[in-house]
Amino acid sequence: MYKNVDHLLAQAQACLQQGNTHLAETILAEALSIKPSNPQTLYLLGLLKASKQEYTEAIRLLQKVIRTYPNEPSLHYNLAKALSDAGKDTESIPHHHKATLLAKDNPNAWLNYGKSNTKLGRHAEALKCYETAIRIAPNYLEAWSNKAVTLLQLKQHEQALASFNTALQINPHDPEVLCNKGLVLYQQNQIEESIDCYDRALEIHPNYAECWANKALSLMFFSMHEAALDCCEKALKIKSKLHSAWFYKGAACSYLKRHKEAILAYQQAFEIDAEFPNLAASLLHQQLIACQWNELPHLTKLLKENTKQPSHPFLTLLTNEIQESHLKVATQWANMQLPQVKELHTFPIRKSEKIRIGYFSPDFRDHPVSHLTRELFELHNREQFEIYAFSIGPDTQDSKRKQMEGMFDSFVDLREKSNHAAVDLVRTLNIDIAVDLGGWTEHTRPQIFAERIAPIQVNYLGYPGTMAMTCMDYIVVDKIVVPESAKNCFTEKIVHLPNSYMPHDSRRVISKETLSKTEHGLPEQSFVYCCFNNSHKITPVVFDAWCNILKKVEGSVLWISENNPDMKENLRIEAEKRGVDPIRLIFAPRLPLMADHLARHRLADVFLDTFPYYNAHTTACDALWAGLPVITLMGKSFPSRVAASLLTAIDLPELITHSVAEYEAQAIELATNKDKLAALKERLAKHRLNKPLFDTALFTKHIEDAYLLMYKRWQDGLKPEHIHVQQRLGSCHLPT
Repeated sequence: MYKNVDHLLAQAQACLQQGNTHLAETILAEALSIKPSNPQTLYLLGLLKASKQEYTEAIRLLQKVIRTYPNEPSLHYNLAKALSDAGKDTESIPHHHKATLLAKDNPNAWLNYGKSNTKLGRHAEALKCYETAIRIAPNYLEAWSNKAVTLLQLKQHEQALASFNTALQINPHDPEVLCNKGLVLYQQNQIEESIDCYDRALEIHPNYAECWANKALSLMFFSMHEAALDCCEKALKIKSKLHSAWFYKGAACSYLKRHKEAILAYQQAFEIDAEFPNLAASLLHQQLIACQWNELPHLTKLLKENTKQPSHPFLTLLTNEIQESHLKVATQWANMQLPQVKELHTFPIRKSEKIRIGYFSPDFRDHPVSHLTRELFELHNREQFEIYAFSIGPDTQDSKRKQMEGMFDSFVDLREKSNHAAVDLVRTLNIDIAVDLGGWTEHTRPQIFAERIAPIQVNYLGYPGTMAMTCMDYIVVDKIVVPESAKNCFTEKIVHLPNSYMPHDSRRVISKETLSKTEHGLPEQSFVYCCFNNSHKITPVVFDAWCNILKKVEGSVLWISENNPDMKENLRIEAEKRGVDPIRLIFAPRLPLMADHLARHRLADVFLDTFPYYNAHTTACDALWAGLPVITLMGKSFPSRVAASLLTAIDLPELITHSVAEYEAQAIELATNKDKLAALKERLAKHRLNKPLFDTALFTKHIEDAYLLMYKRWQDGLKPEHIHVQQRLGSCHLPT
């Protein structure tokens, strides 16, 4: 009998070597019927079942054999692999461990051990496994590649790049390694080099869908959105269910302001993999931009419940007014996005007559941040400070960009420098205070701040919330946007400026051209409410209030910025649902000249702010500068309290409301009481010139006082601490 079983096993092995698995399985079944407990039969059948992806049966057979031979390394090796292939990586770990313990010099066992650790998110353990495999087999390509990917997961970008380079020395034509190297180069801001890697990979493997998708991401960095869209279409033609290609297609459509297409692309990605990083957040953001609100509750709930993938911090500001939530999400995001910095760079005390301030921004162009800060940059006291600009955004070549370039002692473009090169360059310039004007917004480079580029690092203006980065020492605010009670919701130390934290350009020109309502599409006899905020700030709650106001004020219209065609269509539908004739919504197109945009505010009667999450910021400044009263509802979080800060600094506190009912009542009262509105506008006209809000010279002194206090603490060897800047007397008459 035993001889017959041995004969059958020999036949089965011969069939397996010839690739005839069907006949081999038949022979093994016959051998098993003769001797059901024969270990070698069970083992061979287990391997055959695993090769056919019949993992449940393969695992059962191999577990049966391992009870007889508990110290056979090949058994543990194959059982571990079958468990891992079946998605049971937690159960595979003890068998990987035993396999490597019994056969320490088997590089394949260490590789598979690493793979299971990787799938379980145990990247440090995986790294040790791959390094052991490499020590045993120095030219093991897959081990080098997996090591590099793991280092990327650990945010050790330089080491990951070195490992990819070693892998390419072993095989310069491996498309997967080239593609993954492109990804790490992208993350290091070496975008042209990343595209070169993708192109090389695609020459070798033209149908590499993932590579086409990754190339799309790099092309978007250079604003080549049509080309990126083409790459996404190529990827999807090859692999229609590739979620990353749908996701990047959504991003490209968004940049091209094709928001309806972006939403459809994100929805396709969502159907394939709802947990793809930042997908739900991106879909929600597009729907906010398009004022498409039917899925908002569901998506918002998903974001709150998703503990694996935090939402983008900026989106949290747009959908949640709880400061503690802003801190939690920003902390999760920072931990996920930023590199691990083992040793922070230290800076010796520099003896110099002037303090060097470096402003880092992606928005040195025609952008609200530049509109607000231009006069501040020019008014800085050059006897005390040297002012540097570090541009990390696109060079748009517009007139504002050229103006900004001439406002600084030095203007440095970091856009195309890698993170490592940018850090090295900034450190050579001995910047004392590095001010991040972007935070967690588009095109920013928080990675270079994480490496510590200056002894004092400040979060200011561009992002109204905590960055939750331990390397950011201070955030510059005021007592309205961040009251004492909210300090614990910021990882930065709080710097309270007097008045409002927001700077202004008090020399902005308002066109004197005579305007008529008719030429701007407004009924001549109408009462005009306006809101020139971005559409993603408009919520169903505030739109309910606006419609209630319109219904109660006969002959009134609502004049809204025309951000995109989709929001126009959707808001008209929403108005009709609420019993308001859509014709009473009038959309204002973007004007090329700021002077003309400011002038058209004169055609409106009252500016209605958005709530509950995100107020008018720059748009409220525009309205007040143009003489238009702003009604706001002060919220609970930084971004929902900015308009209240501005109104306080211009001494018009009666325009700050604290409930929806009060907000609606104030808007209706000003429309029906012409004398009250006229008196309010007269006060605004006076306060515009003699209250602190638009006194940029005074503001500049205050923020310079803040910088001096920060600098002195550092020179004295003291850690950052909360700072309260004292009120100075300026050119305006300040309230007592």
